[in-house]
Amino acid sequence: MNTGKHLRVVTLVLLSASGILANQADDTVTIPKSRLEELERKEAELEKLKKEANETRAEKQRLESEQRRLKSEATESKKAKEAAETKSAAVAAAAESVIQHDAPALATLPPLQRDEVVDAMDLMNHYRADVVAAAKRYESQPIRV
Repeated sequence: MNTGKHLRVVTLVLLSASGILANQADDTVTIPKSRLEELERKEAELEKLKKEANETRAEKQRLESEQRRLKSEATESKKAKEAAETKSAAVAAAAESVIQHDAPALATLPPLQRDEVVDAMDLMNHYRADVVAAAKRYESQPIRV
């Protein structure tokens, strides 16, 4: 009876040992050195690619931020330009409506006398109308404005 009991214990011990060895065998794998080196190279390459991907993401975010800033500046610039054009048009319209002066035609004026007083508005309108004729009349002698 003792032998049967021992046999059962030995069988149990052997089965337990084979299970432990089987578990240990799952943790240990034998591969050729060349394959190990290849896997290590691929792992290093994968790490490098991950690093580059992170840098690319950071660069993309920086560029998107810069693009948003530039669009904002362009919009502000466009608004400022439109406001300036509106203001300029309003000032020009106001100037046109305020400055109304009827200057006599150059051809109808008598010859200019030395140190004659000339109205500034007449002088401006004469030069606007005909630069050459106004230059002939006013640049040959001193005048007072």
